Amino acid sequence: MLSLLDLFETWFVRFSLAFIIGNPLNLLLMGASGGQVITNAPQNASMEPTIIMGISGIALLLLLLRWQRPLYYIKSNPHSIFVFVFLLFVIASTIWSDLPDVTFRRSILVTAVAIFATYFSTCFSYKQQLQNLGWGLGITALLSLAFGLFLPSYGRMSLPPHTGSWRGVFLHKNALGAHMAQTGVFFLTLFFTDVYGKHKKIAVVLVAISLFLVVASRSSTGLVAFATMTAALFICNILRFRSTVIVPVLILIIFMWGGFTIYAQNNAEELTAVLGKDVGLTGRDAIWKAVGDMINLRPLLGYGYEAFWYSPYSASATVTRILGWAVPHSHNGLLELLLAVGWLGTIPYLLSFVFNIVKSIQLIQNNGTVEAIWPILFLLFMILSNSTEKNIMTAYVWSSYVWITLLPLNLKDVPFTTTQPAYSGLHLDEVQVDAFKAEGRS
Repeated sequence: MLSLLDLFETWFVRFSLAFIIGNPLNLLLMGASGGQVITNAPQNASMEPTIIMGISGIALLLLLLRWQRPLYYIKSNPHSIFVFVFLLFVIASTIWSDLPDVTFRRSILVTAVAIFATYFSTCFSYKQQLQNLGWGLGITALLSLAFGLFLPSYGRMSLPPHTGSWRGVFLHKNALGAHMAQTGVFFLTLFFTDVYGKHKKIAVVLVAISLFLVVASRSSTGLVAFATMTAALFICNILRFRSTVIVPVLILIIFMWGGFTIYAQNNAEELTAVLGKDVGLTGRDAIWKAVGDMINLRPLLGYGYEAFWYSPYSASATVTRILGWAVPHSHNGLLELLLAVGWLGTIPYLLSFVFNIVKSIQLIQNNGTVEAIWPILFLLFMILSNSTEKNIMTAYVWSSYVWITLLPLNLKDVPFTTTQPAYSGLHLDEVQVDAFKAEGRS
């Protein structure tokens, strides 16, 4: 029987995840024309930052009730120090930012999302984390479908160059394509687990809806991400039975990827034509070159978090002048980090990413379950989606990244102290509680 606090926290987390993943507030405020909504307006001009701060405040209070838990998880994941060093660089970039007020406000939001992610990571069992994440992703997929069907002036883009492309509850079709690609693979992963028990049909329906939305978005990045992540899911599912074959299989994959890269370089025009793109990936190569030149002007510390693209009066005016049109962002996650905090701030993030990849492989080896595959799939999604777009620091991707960083190597592990039961203050299944009692960990 759930207590009132447990019930509140369960629905609080589900609402928070749904809001962070894909709330329609900004779309409703700015997207009625059906055009390409790209804005660098300050985030505090809408309700979204206020709600995120409210979510963070509640999460912080709940986290303080179990203050030992985040300390336990951070101690169990020493590589998490790199994430916190990166976060400090984001906050500190206010000092050297071209627009310190903007950087300060947005760095506070990044910190707020990290607080919620820490609460989510440390106060729920892994199974419940996946269940609640499924609620958030599923609600976003259903809302995107509803907006596309019943509110097309919002849910679809009606102006060139993306006329007819669906964007759901997101501001742009590419965001819908990328998010629905990983949503579809998430539910495909859960279909092979007992996370939803007898309700596996729900997973099948949501996979179908997600795939439809990827296609409707006409996002080539989304299609590539869905296909690549699905292939990776089945490869990892095979590897989890024989950990000794991971190294040779990974070597084989590397050689195959290298061969494909060479083929792609020699047949670039044919391959990009299949995806409806030109060899320059719709002008992204010119953007990358111009942005690279700007990074070279401030290679160590960058221009301050979120300051570069903020307005026509920011440093991005140089890029606009070079390319002849108002570029909204660099279309690459790594370049965005370099613009924000330079190499000194980006290197800690890259180190944490490498450690998280190694850790995600260990999760598969140590646990041997299908649900343990999701962290490596999400990291793969980050690489794919940020190769031609940028979502590396959006609320959902950033919170999920912090969550993965704090996961224990044993996904059934529960921190405990000598002053309280192992399962006290942590949301566990009844079976797990009985198991911990049987082990004498109370």
